[in-house]
Amino acid sequence: MRRRGCLYNRPHMRTCTLIALLICAALIPAAAAADSSLLGLAPADSEALIGINIRQILASDFGKVVMAQMAGPSHPEVKAFADQGGFDPMHDLDEILITAPAKQNPNALFLMRGKFDVAKLSQLAAMGGMKGADYHGVHILVRAGQQGGFSAVAVMDPSLIVGGDEAGVRAFVDRRGKGAGLGAAIAARASEVSRTNDIWMVVHAAPSAFSPQGANPGAAGKVMESIEQASLGVKFGTDIVFWVQAVTHTPEDAQGLVSALRFFSGMAANQKGSPQAALLQKLKLDSEGNTARISLTIPEADAEAAVHDAMAAGKKAAKQAQGEPESKE
Repeated sequence: MRRRGCLYNRPHMRTCTLIALLICAALIPAAAAADSSLLGLAPADSEALIGINIRQILASDFGKVVMAQMAGPSHPEVKAFADQGGFDPMHDLDEILITAPAKQNPNALFLMRGKFDVAKLSQLAAMGGMKGADYHGVHILVRAGQQGGFSAVAVMDPSLIVGGDEAGVRAFVDRRGKGAGLGAAIAARASEVSRTNDIWMVVHAAPSAFSPQGANPGAAGKVMESIEQASLGVKFGTDIVFWVQAVTHTPEDAQGLVSALRFFSGMAANQKGSPQAALLQKLKLDSEGNTARISLTIPEADAEAAVHDAMAAGKKAAKQAQGEPESKE
């Protein structure tokens, strides 16, 4: 069955995908806001946390470039979505925290702070096949019949919504204000990383814990099996700084991980015509004890140029998919 409404049309989905890729791969006052509010709401079994400081990102020069591109005339679906839903992610969304337990194919929980017009969001969700219901005094929107995935949203208040699979969302409502929070170790690391980065991630489990049972990890996956925990950060400024730290079983594992990453990145950097080649040549890899470290610094101007190129490539691909002739510029 075809779903109707801006929330489910293809141009909008392409836009959301692009925003997600720009934010998560990059590449609100400050990130400490996540520490003081959303981190305190994370489920106790969370072993993977991703924080995105939307307000601070959009206040940077790079964020302004992305916002101008998304709000421009080439993306009318963004304005249409804002008009229909009463929610403009470029102005009304402050921060996001994504949490997941360490288990195979985990269902993630999305906690979002911002300004939400509950009535309009409910109307838009209804257009997408979601039905509203009261659950312990909280308005929940559910897509009936969908198992797992992003099938439910709870409107906790006009500044907080929680999305995920229906069971996870209902469990979040059930435990509000009750029970233990995050474990001390992951909470401390997340607090530390969130204070100094606009995008951050902390994983306090081996990557294999999240893989489907029986999945073939491949060569790269086998290298990752030596990792016990990892953290990542992205900071926007005159330079965009990206870093990763991976704690391995032994110092030898850390050295082996660095060597493998250096090999794979070298192969990719040597591919002719690869848009990532120049960036990969700037990649720094080293280890200290049982910790492997990766860092990359990108001048903001280079990142802005990459955004323009990605937008142009996206438009070209969309036209080709729709059978439209390419414009000659």
